[in-house]
Amino acid sequence: MFKKPIIISLGCSFSDATFKSHLTDIPEEERGGWPIWSDHIKNKLEIQHKTKYWIIHFGKSGSGNEYALKHIIECFAKYKDRIKFVLWGGSEFHRYYHELSDRNFNLTGDIRAYPKFLDHGSHWNSSHQKMQEANVHMAINYAGHKSGVGRLINHGLQLYWTALMLCQKYDATLLVTQLLSPIYTLETLKPNFKRILEDSTNSIDYKIDRPWEIRKGMKSPFFKDLHEHRNHFFNLRFVHIKDYITPPFKEVDHWTDYIRKGDNAGKGHRKKYLIRPHTKETMADNYNNRNQYGQNLQVDTHPNAAGHKNIADQLWKHYEANFL
Repeated sequence: MFKKPIIISLGCSFSDATFKSHLTDIPEEERGGWPIWSDHIKNKLEIQHKTKYWIIHFGKSGSGNEYALKHIIECFAKYKDRIKFVLWGGSEFHRYYHELSDRNFNLTGDIRAYPKFLDHGSHWNSSHQKMQEANVHMAINYAGHKSGVGRLINHGLQLYWTALMLCQKYDATLLVTQLLSPIYTLETLKPNFKRILEDSTNSIDYKIDRPWEIRKGMKSPFFKDLHEHRNHFFNLRFVHIKDYITPPFKEVDHWTDYIRKGDNAGKGHRKKYLIRPHTKETMADNYNNRNQYGQNLQVDTHPNAAGHKNIADQLWKHYEANFL
């Protein structure tokens, strides 16, 4: 009996095939349920290679790259060389998977939500809540210092390197599209650090900038292989480094940056590609109306149906240019 070759799809909420928006004031069909970006890539691959694939979705809201790699390893252990493509929507390096509790945690998300997640009922007075609070203390003690950020970068590159080596061993094609910023700048997190530390921010090193991060990444033992095979990593600043080491400095956009900057006219992408666009008026009116995760209840920055197609179209152009 013929068994279809396999595509595995991984990532966080941007790659979750079961994702539904938390918004309740929009039509149900606008909350989710459409093909996600990896489904579009699967269709394009089937046409290009005249082959039918079985796609297995492992994307999960709130998860990070550790959770994704866990499933990549398990799939290769089970299916071996039946896996032909690994489609990975890169998430934040700050997120991690806790094996013992089978939970995903997000350092920056917990920083933004603190202390609001402490104010909820008995469901939140749990071990999960205590671990969230511990995350905030970890972030303050380590995420604001060069030593901690350096380890975070090295670990993030290690995850991608491991996936690359597995794909090479089993002759599968790895395609990573970095959908979220791998590392948030400390300047971005500064308001949250100031709020938590009550303006005592002397212990936070705000001199950690993008060029420093890239130089740190280049010292990682995983960098050489990743840079050599950088065509497998679309929009990952740690392997596409030419603009960082040759002034003037230029950012490598992940998808959410691309959306924030807008189209050639300077605006329009948010309306086209997000479930609900961020507007200055909405942000101002609803700034304090957030849930326990720190999410604004009136806006949603996840891709809509058109957004997922846009993600796929960008990645497909990269695939055509580098693999066909």
